[in-house]
Amino acid sequence: MGRYVYASLLGVFALGLANYIGGSSVFFRAEGLVLRARVTVAPPYEGKIVTVTAEPGSVVMQGDVLAHLQSSTLARSLADLSLRRAEITSKLEQLKSKLAISETMLPLARIQVDEMDRSASNVELLKQQQLTNQKRVEDLMNTRYSVRAQLVELQAEKASLAREIAVNERANEEADSTYSDLKQLYNSGVLTAPVSGTVGPEVAAPGSVLVPGDKVLEIYAGAPYVMAYMPDSYLFELKQFEKVVVSSGRERAVGRIDEILPLADNLPVEFQNTFRPRDRSQLIRISLGAGQPFPARQKVVVTACSFENCEPFTWVASQYGLQLFRQAQQYIRPMFAGLADFGRNLRARL
Repeated sequence: MGRYVYASLLGVFALGLANYIGGSSVFFRAEGLVLRARVTVAPPYEGKIVTVTAEPGSVVMQGDVLAHLQSSTLARSLADLSLRRAEITSKLEQLKSKLAISETMLPLARIQVDEMDRSASNVELLKQQQLTNQKRVEDLMNTRYSVRAQLVELQAEKASLAREIAVNERANEEADSTYSDLKQLYNSGVLTAPVSGTVGPEVAAPGSVLVPGDKVLEIYAGAPYVMAYMPDSYLFELKQFEKVVVSSGRERAVGRIDEILPLADNLPVEFQNTFRPRDRSQLIRISLGAGQPFPARQKVVVTACSFENCEPFTWVASQYGLQLFRQAQQYIRPMFAGLADFGRNLRARL
């Protein structure tokens, strides 16, 4: 019996060594991470965090308040834009007032020009009849010139005012749009959740000063999936929609290969060790069913299904599994009986 036990231990050791060296070529074993869509919440402006209402791991809904910030830079920009809008509005009112005066004076100037033209015609007739002197004619021509110049000046002023009003109106619209965008962007310093999900493990502390791009927190949203790294030594072909077993050691779930990506990447730091080279492996995306037990960023191992439904306990409980178990009992019971006899004999000798 001692030889049997020793031979069994040697066999188990040999199988373990063979499995360690070349088992990944025969049995599909891929390491992966449980991932979810990750949304970063970060202000696009410089500011200081006043309060944070979200906590690591808390579940938030879209629109929930996450933090309150203060930004003196953005507040100053809003104040400058508000002052600029007031200046443009005041200037527009002045220009419109001048344009109204010009439009009112233009008909009067045209009437005056028409009257001077008629007067000039009459004076020209009197001149031909030698009923007027040259000085009167020159005074009339000077007055006529002044009236025409005033008309042309009013027309030019009207066109210039119209163009200036159009330019200032566009500037006012741009200032209004910029002011509205900045005000909506600032939102009084309130940061809300853009999506529903779970807050990540890292949350910025109150009092932190952020520059544009610094994150306050991350939200994991959407359905979880596994990104696995297929070993290059695996000899068989994987197929899309094939069922696999996803395990973290303590938890276990059945997944499905959604896509074998035409991409390769280095193994993450979580999977690297001193005795294994950091090779690139092809990526596989695996979907998980509803009620999966894995948290986000959990390290898992993906293996192929050994049974049709990936549930060994269901298979053992089936009719064929029970028959095989009963047949195995014929060999298991004598083995345990022999081990018991060996133990009694060893105690007696000691």
